[in-house]
Amino acid sequence: MRRLDAEGLLVTRAYRGTHIVRLSGHDVVELYAVRAALEGCAAVSGLDVLRAEHLEAMEEQLDGLDQAARAPDWDRVAVLDADWHSHITMAGSNARLHAMWTTSNGPLRVLFARAAGSIYRPEQVRERHATLLTVLRAGDPWTIEQSIREHYLFTARHLAAHVEHGNTTQSHSGKEHVTFVRSHTPGNRVSIAKAIIAG
Repeated sequence: MRRLDAEGLLVTRAYRGTHIVRLSGHDVVELYAVRAALEGCAAVSGLDVLRAEHLEAMEEQLDGLDQAARAPDWDRVAVLDADWHSHITMAGSNARLHAMWTTSNGPLRVLFARAAGSIYRPEQVRERHATLLTVLRAGDPWTIEQSIREHYLFTARHLAAHVEHGNTTQSHSGKEHVTFVRSHTPGNRVSIAKAIIAG
């Protein structure tokens, strides 16, 4: 429970208890925008540390991302993706920034794992991260921030569409179906806790 709370996956309301967070499509876009802004800031402010201490490890992790996507194991991809991007926020040497990034990432990781197979072809996972890694190596601050923003914007738009339309999606493997069920709660939010997985 503590880990779920720390990652922003739980919400507590007076007299109503604690529930898994519910996201609208607008929430998804906002959270990805926050994640991109924090990550871009960390990348630029910690660029020397990033290039000296993290880029080689990020290069090595591309194989794991690729293997998980081709399995396909999108839950594993979501975990490895968060680990890969955390190198960037850790390089910024700003504990509060990293904590805020972790909180914004929690709900998104759950949603990403359930829907990514219908958004990406397996080979795109490595390609997208390798492209971003090349930009980080080049070291131009403006290009880094723009590339991180664009990296997340593509995912944000597609995940938001899944949430808002309550889509039933099929992964490229043809083995997993995910249904996001629209709930009639204030604010027109969607419960990601009620994703139905049929293997």
